[in-house]
Amino acid sequence: MRTAHLSIGACRLRLYRQAKRNQRNFTIPQPIEVNLVVIRETHPPPGVRPLCWVLLTNLPVETADHLAWVGHLYELRWNTEPFYRLLKSGYRIQAERLDSADKIARTLVVVTTAAMVLLRLKKEVALPPEGRLNDDDYRRLKAAVREPNNPTLPLSLRLFALVLRYGGWIGRRSDPIGPTILMRGLLQVLAILDAFQRWGPLLHEAQLNPELIRSTFCV
Repeated sequence: MRTAHLSIGACRLRLYRQAKRNQRNFTIPQPIEVNLVVIRETHPPPGVRPLCWVLLTNLPVETADHLAWVGHLYELRWNTEPFYRLLKSGYRIQAERLDSADKIARTLVVVTTAAMVLLRLKKEVALPPEGRLNDDDYRRLKAAVREPNNPTLPLSLRLFALVLRYGGWIGRRSDPIGPTILMRGLLQVLAILDAFQRWGPLLHEAQLNPELIRSTFCV
């Protein structure tokens, strides 16, 4: 992941459909007018090919705000790519052998919801949706795993680290943070939070009596 400095510009295009019949018996359709938007990286790192996107749109492009909005919409469109990769590679939805539309629909509802939750989890702690962690992200997560009660660290990051801990993430740089780890950890953390919300006073009282807990529940 890297930060890119971009320039953006636009022009008007008129597109014609090629006439494949005798023009005496075929009327050429009216042309379609669209806006061509080009977004290009201005100062790429040495030896790196600059980023470049060529977009066609019917949205207005008269002002800088219009151009920025078109670029932002294209950025949002890329959010669908990690989502579908998660469905295919993470949840292996293509391996399902379902024999009815009803079963397929129910499976898609569950898997789609799970995929959206996991992507939102990573987004809340500023992690990329997929791929290996860079040095900064790895150090942030390791610090949150080691010091879950450190108030100087963001609460969202510490809760995410707790999800990783309960999900079975060992903490090695090469270990991916995949859907199995996140879902397993998330379910346990949500169960803990639900218990504290429902039985907070009881659990607090039990915390003040550790000897009773050990004598009652420990063998």
